[in-house]
Amino acid sequence: MTYGTAFAPPPLGGARPDARTAALIALIHAVKLHALAFPDDLSPQLKIRTASIASGQWASDAVRTAVHEVLLAVLGMKTTPRITTAS
Repeated sequence: MTYGTAFAPPPLGGARPDARTAALIALIHAVKLHALAFPDDLSPQLKIRTASIASGQWASDAVRTAVHEVLLAVLGMKTTPRITTAS
């Protein structure tokens, strides 16, 4: 399944995407899913353009923070020693 064709023009075409498309691109950029969303174009320019679109998008910052917090929680669960008692 390819989603890249729906989003290809706004990221690289230089045209300003509408608000919904910009939010989706910001989310893709925040979770670093460029290769999944744009499998036909993995150029450095794509990441630069998505970063440009993502800047100023609250969704991008919110998702990045949420993903970071989840990763920290998972890491905390894995590194916390478990105390077991034998009965």
